[in-house]
Amino acid sequence: MPEKQQGFIAKQVLYYNEHFNYKKITINDSVSSVFMDQLVKKLDPDQSLFTIADLKGFQKYRYSLDDDFRKGDLHAVFDIYNVYDQRFRTWINSSLSKLKTKPKGKAVSTAATQERKRFDDLLEQQNEQTSATVFQTIMDVFTRVIDPHTSYFNPAAVVSMDEQSSRTLDGIGAAMLSEDGMVKITDVLAGGPAFRSGQVNAGDRIIGVAQADGPFESIIGWKVEKALTLIKGPKGSTVRLKILRSGQPVTANAIIVTLIRDKIVLEQQSAKKTLKNITQDGKTYKIGVIYVPAFYVDVKAQLAGDPNYKSTTRDVKLIIDTLRNIDKADGIVIDLRGNGGGSLQEAIELTGLFIDKGPVVQMRYNNQKIAYGADTQAGMAWSGPLAVMVSPTSASASEIFSAAMQDYHRAIILGTQTYGKGTAQKGLDLNSVVPPDTLKTLLTLEQQKIPGFVLQLGELSLTYAKFYRITGNTTQLKGVMPDISFPSVYSPEETGERSYPSALKPDSIKAVAFEKFRDAPFNIELLNKLHQERIKKSYKFELLQLEIDNKKQNHISSHSMTDSKKTSSKSEQAYLAKINKIRMANGLRVLKSVQETENPKQDDYIMDEGARVLVDLISSDK
Repeated sequence: MPEKQQGFIAKQVLYYNEHFNYKKITINDSVSSVFMDQLVKKLDPDQSLFTIADLKGFQKYRYSLDDDFRKGDLHAVFDIYNVYDQRFRTWINSSLSKLKTKPKGKAVSTAATQERKRFDDLLEQQNEQTSATVFQTIMDVFTRVIDPHTSYFNPAAVVSMDEQSSRTLDGIGAAMLSEDGMVKITDVLAGGPAFRSGQVNAGDRIIGVAQADGPFESIIGWKVEKALTLIKGPKGSTVRLKILRSGQPVTANAIIVTLIRDKIVLEQQSAKKTLKNITQDGKTYKIGVIYVPAFYVDVKAQLAGDPNYKSTTRDVKLIIDTLRNIDKADGIVIDLRGNGGGSLQEAIELTGLFIDKGPVVQMRYNNQKIAYGADTQAGMAWSGPLAVMVSPTSASASEIFSAAMQDYHRAIILGTQTYGKGTAQKGLDLNSVVPPDTLKTLLTLEQQKIPGFVLQLGELSLTYAKFYRITGNTTQLKGVMPDISFPSVYSPEETGERSYPSALKPDSIKAVAFEKFRDAPFNIELLNKLHQERIKKSYKFELLQLEIDNKKQNHISSHSMTDSKKTSSKSEQAYLAKINKIRMANGLRVLKSVQETENPKQDDYIMDEGARVLVDLISSDK
């Protein structure tokens, strides 16, 4: 059953989208119809659970869900979910019943045991669904119908987003996962409270948590997400953990470890560097590669005046200082592959490290007013040769940065057409727009008994603007086209903004005045010629092209009605034979299966080639 505050939240989400979303959408019968179809598809993507009678029964809701949301009534969408829940449980129990029926005189196969465990896990996951998780699923579908990047986040998701955007969290400094009904520590972060205690090790299992001198609460059987709500907490607060060492049975005596929570900096998810030595024409060039996983900033620490607050630009600036003064790098590659974006301001400030000053991005708001973000600080952290590596999953802030580098003729762009997200979102804390008296009316009897309790409604991430290049062109759907294209197994059409039916359409506005870093563009023709000559001789790129061709063939075969497991098996064997032919020609061992990998930590040959293209640029510019 839906909770009272959930209906209120749905009502607010509808209101703010109708009045403030860039799309200026009216939530009407048409939206209601699409929403219902998408919700059914989300719950039953294979169309294997809902019956024809179920689908007919849902038709009474087709054109009324918009009216329900406007009133804050969620009974219809929860009814659809409850029917799904019934069908799902019936399927699980039926499947388990068949597996538990063992033929006389025959042992239960390993495959059957594994299949039974899979169904047990699915049933356990379904049992853990709550009104809150169901509501989140419903709101995910509803907001996606409006546009791909408008989203509702519950309070727990908001905390997680803040941690990701700041690359910091307040906790004990340990990574965990759920395993066999226990919360297991998989890694202890160097320098954190758990590490400093000397009493917490990878492989340990946490079975109980207590706050300061309070009583222990058993977390056996809990998922790690739920357990973390007790383990994490404000910096300086005390948490006690009841721990079983690796291999100890549940009946063993647990040790108790007391820790003082601290701010944990997630270095593994921050910008980092590598140095590549590229030899060409008898000379060795040092190329620094700066991997930027996201455009992050610790806003809370920044606003609090912390001089050491964490951000992408600050981290990259420190890395550049090292590359220039200690490593004596000849050129730098900014690696944005897989970078889905983040802070718009960080994209502007990072651009400022590589240009003197000037406009970086234009913004058009839902009232059609246009503004632009600019680097106003004179000077550059790096004025030397520069390249930017992108991929189909480089999006949003990554596209702002790489587009600016391209428009200024500041860097050569390498890789594949980017994602194509040219919209900006702003987080709206729903508590900040709801009067306190209204919040009080949503409290349950239990919540009313808790002194000072404030109901958290979550956050609406609302699409409020489109951004444009300083040339006036858009990256929306189009993305950023590289100067030098690299082969990729990921198709921009499959992974990009173009795959969303509700995505905004591309358009353009007037350019703004800016001064290019260099008057003459790069000699792309020469650089591409040298690049193509190299990859034609590289067995690694030959294997990559083979993988791309095989993926395309499998995509075609999957749409063929005559395709079968037998045909698929033959195709895989033929693909494996082609792989091994290339490997044997280059003195490499033969693989036994397509799934087998030689070394999960093999060198990044794509980035190696990117570094070589930058060396070509350095040589040709002399």
